[in-house]
Amino acid sequence: MNWSTSPVSTVAASPPCSIDKEGVDQFVNLMKDLRSENKTVIVASHDEIPGLVYDRRLRMKDGILLAEE
Repeated sequence: MNWSTSPVSTVAASPPCSIDKEGVDQFVNLMKDLRSENKTVIVASHDEIPGLVYDRRLRMKDGILLAEE
């Protein structure tokens, strides 16, 4: 997983969703903690991440925006 933090935002690229449930839970909890601190969290993933809470979600395929939720 690649990620970078600053006082304002966090970016996580390709979080390891294929890891065990405990690892996924730790990742989701970390993202929730950062979000509760009013930090911007951007997650880019090829996989669904169970339990991840988001305000806005963009779905893309081959560089084309398919949906915005």
